[in-house]
Amino acid sequence: MADVGVRVVDYLFEQMMVDAEWSVRQERAFTWWGADLAQRIWAERCFEDQGFWISRVHIRTDLLRKFERTKEAERKLAAAGAVATIAGVVVDKDDPTLLQVASSMCVHDETEEAFRRLLLGVAGVQVVEAHIMAPIYAQLCDAEVAVSAHPQSGQREEADDLLNVIEAVIAPVGKEPSRWTGDEFGTLAKQLQGPPCVLATADETGLAAEFPFGESTSLVQIDAAANHPRLGNGCLFTFKYPPEASVDSLAYLALELNSGEVAVRTNFHFLGSWCVHNQSLAFVSFLPNAFHRPNAVINLATSLLVRVRWATEKVFEMSLEDNFERALKRKTELFQNLGGHGG
Repeated sequence: MADVGVRVVDYLFEQMMVDAEWSVRQERAFTWWGADLAQRIWAERCFEDQGFWISRVHIRTDLLRKFERTKEAERKLAAAGAVATIAGVVVDKDDPTLLQVASSMCVHDETEEAFRRLLLGVAGVQVVEAHIMAPIYAQLCDAEVAVSAHPQSGQREEADDLLNVIEAVIAPVGKEPSRWTGDEFGTLAKQLQGPPCVLATADETGLAAEFPFGESTSLVQIDAAANHPRLGNGCLFTFKYPPEASVDSLAYLALELNSGEVAVRTNFHFLGSWCVHNQSLAFVSFLPNAFHRPNAVINLATSLLVRVRWATEKVFEMSLEDNFERALKRKTELFQNLGGHGG
């Protein structure tokens, strides 16, 4: 029997109803052309983690070619990333002049059914947004849209029906009240109480939690009442570090983190983008109403919290546990000062 990664890739190929004329199949992957831009979907070979055999499934669409990585281009990409939904801009590991938009999810046998449906939506939204974003980003970065053609069938002149998925499916569902509100946030906040979380609060519309970061704290926010101008109502997941003075260094790091996360083995999802927002390095992810599933909030929040530890410890080389007491003391002092001023 094929492993979970192969099964998910096969499922996506079938459900997306990709035409053989406009696709290239491989054992664990396929590339297809919905219009001018190629999208590649593939599954890594399974690895064992805490008793589960996990395959990371990648979805990636070409965006720009002849990209020159300047500080100005990095700043523009980092700013644009603040309104990302389910994908982030990455530099191709084999060709640094090629930009792509990337998403990935870690799937195992117990999550296969739920996550493959989510990946189906991610693939559709990603390819549509890539075709919308490419001309805009090309102008911003003084690059070219990464137009390509099928090796045998040539240039596709009529777009695939899947490129209507936002207008036909996602946006109409997005007009409904948010499907993401509920008591899961309260449950999650209770689970977070205690080290390494410094403070966690929640209501039915979302959650806020702080984690140690040097002399300060990083912030996780989940807003189930968020709205995206193209996708409608949904849930916004944000992870933000304290503000820094050097926006250039943060812009460089945002692009490095996007490209690095999808290049190294991790056990959490990449559905969103690192960016710079209000002089802070942040990771943002927006999932529309149409992507809501039972337990989705818990699964996606857990993935975001794993990213908190990974980025803080692996990238910034700071221990969450070692800095907990210092961060808690700082937070307590701030509360006391506010109370004093209020009296």
